[in-house]
Amino acid sequence: MLTSLRNYQGEEIEKERLQSVNFSEVNLKFSSFSNCVLVSCNFTGAQLDQTLFTNCKFSGCCLSGVDFSEISIKKCRFIDTLLSYSTFQKFKAGSKYELVTTDLSSNTFEGTDLSNSVFNNCLLRKVKFEKTKLLNAVFKNCDLSEADLISANIEGAIFSQCQIFQTKLSLDGLIKFGGGQGFVLES
Repeated sequence: MLTSLRNYQGEEIEKERLQSVNFSEVNLKFSSFSNCVLVSCNFTGAQLDQTLFTNCKFSGCCLSGVDFSEISIKKCRFIDTLLSYSTFQKFKAGSKYELVTTDLSSNTFEGTDLSNSVFNNCLLRKVKFEKTKLLNAVFKNCDLSEADLISANIEGAIFSQCQIFQTKLSLDGLIKFGGGQGFVLES
């Protein structure tokens, strides 16, 4: 059963274990989570503008449909977490159209569902997508150099204008996307 949480707008939450917390519709604007473990928490509809997650572990959480444009995630680990229909991109300050690079290279995704998510202008260098669902995910103008997609389900994924160098795929993935684009067979 998910428990409700008061408005944590602007608060710093450090070294806490939060289990089955219902953050849906909660205002977390300007909040920061550092070195936290979040288990089975629901962030659907949460207000996450200017929210920072650093060195956090998300396990069995729901962040489906979250727009990460105004959220920073650094050194986070997503395990069996639902992130489908999410958008990963950042806009230049004061602009709603000009993108800056979103660095996601320090994060890991294990058994995570990122189906139908969009990664736009993201740095995903050396990111491991272990047993992650990337069904119909869109990668546009991303750096996927040395990323590990070996055990990821990439059916229907689109890689548009991406930097792909030594990006690892399974044999099925390599057949579909081809080694000529910079993908390599798992070693």
